[in-house]
Amino acid sequence: MNTETTCRAKAVEMDEGHRPARFRAIHAAVEEVSKSMAKVVRTFHGIRMVPSNMRIIAARLEPTGGPISTIAVNYSIMAREMQDWIKNFLESDDSGFIQMRRAIARAMYLTAAAGLQREVADTLDNERRGAGHNNNEVERDLLVGLASKYDEDAYQALRELGRSARQLSREQGEMKRYVTGLASTRTLCRVENARLGDNGGSLDSIVESLDEFQAAIDAELTRISQQNQLIQSNIDLLLEGQDKVPTPLLSGKAPAKTGPASASAAA
Repeated sequence: MNTETTCRAKAVEMDEGHRPARFRAIHAAVEEVSKSMAKVVRTFHGIRMVPSNMRIIAARLEPTGGPISTIAVNYSIMAREMQDWIKNFLESDDSGFIQMRRAIARAMYLTAAAGLQREVADTLDNERRGAGHNNNEVERDLLVGLASKYDEDAYQALRELGRSARQLSREQGEMKRYVTGLASTRTLCRVENARLGDNGGSLDSIVESLDEFQAAIDAELTRISQQNQLIQSNIDLLLEGQDKVPTPLLSGKAPAKTGPASASAAA
């Protein structure tokens, strides 16, 4: 809808200001968060055999493999809890991510509808005046009132989007705590590997897999954090009526800081 509205504005040579660009930036950032979470899910699938491999090694090292078996059990429990959390994050109605997607769609729709209502009111006014009719105030007031209502609803949708972005930040912190818990498994594996000496050589591949897993998860968490910062920056600009647009983060770079624009340049 945002793209269609922008194309129409260009076709009729109408200046829409920077609102469409901000909405596009928010929408793109939300999609990047979705892609990052999909990568996290794939990463989990890639290491799902690690606990089983640890149990096999523990059985082979009996009676000294007891600690490794315990580590495997704890890892399985933590990994299952995190996978359940990710599923809830991507699918639950209470998830900040799901609420964010709904809020941005609603805000985009209402903003576009408000613009069209104002345009209809102006067109009606101009046509009636051109035809020598000035008795259109009731109808025009009705259209302007509808546009104002859509504007207010869009503003409230943006506020809800802001709350969803803050909730996403909290959920990201929660996810990081899960990852920190899983990271302890890697540390314990290193300790056991050192304790067993040559007999623990089979743990090397386990530790290497966990290192790769940790790096991949940390990278996606960083990316989610950057996208969330971009979302919040654009929401603030939309709510405050500023006219600078933070650049979408499509390469994992930190968002550029933007200063306040003058009131006269507000969209």
